[in-house]
Amino acid sequence: MKRHSVIIILRSYNGMPYTRDTLHALCRQGLGEFGMLAIDSGSNDGAVDVLRKFAENHPPHIDFQFVQIPKDEFGHGKTLNRALEQVDCEIAVLLNDDATPADEHWLETLVAPFARDEKIAATFSRQTPRPDLRPLFRHDMERFFPPHEWKRKWKYMIHYSHSAAAVRRLVWKKRHYYTHFDATSEDEEWAHWAVGEGYA
Repeated sequence: MKRHSVIIILRSYNGMPYTRDTLHALCRQGLGEFGMLAIDSGSNDGAVDVLRKFAENHPPHIDFQFVQIPKDEFGHGKTLNRALEQVDCEIAVLLNDDATPADEHWLETLVAPFARDEKIAATFSRQTPRPDLRPLFRHDMERFFPPHEWKRKWKYMIHYSHSAAAVRRLVWKKRHYYTHFDATSEDEEWAHWAVGEGYA
């Protein structure tokens, strides 16, 4: 994959039918040309076929690459570190295959703050629940990503999430995501480090 200012790292694992929806939504983004590296870690729900088909027939403004890794090689931090080592970009967008962008402005809005302030290490999206989401998960999502403008009082209450985020690759190179165990909080731990180092 050639160098791009923005490359999306799409993590895939049994995300159907949302995998297809997410790919369609990414095709509609208005940012212009960008790269995309899709990594599947053992899907058996048809997502691999969808990704292979997309690799054969994707829009010309998306430089697309698809790789597969065994399920037992996946780790939240480990897989992201591996992908970020392979791509050459200024901004890496980290996206789960079931986190479908809400509109065609999502990508442009997500990466715009980096150009305004060099101290911004990462950005992330507000997540909205799907209509069929179980009530417990809906409650958590609405608590972490409320539907209004707000600011947290305490800097260590950040709920930065790699489900739909972007990171300045040069900052990530200073400190990779932890891989000590297969936890799902490598994103918040890294965000706390970044804030402690004076980044936003």
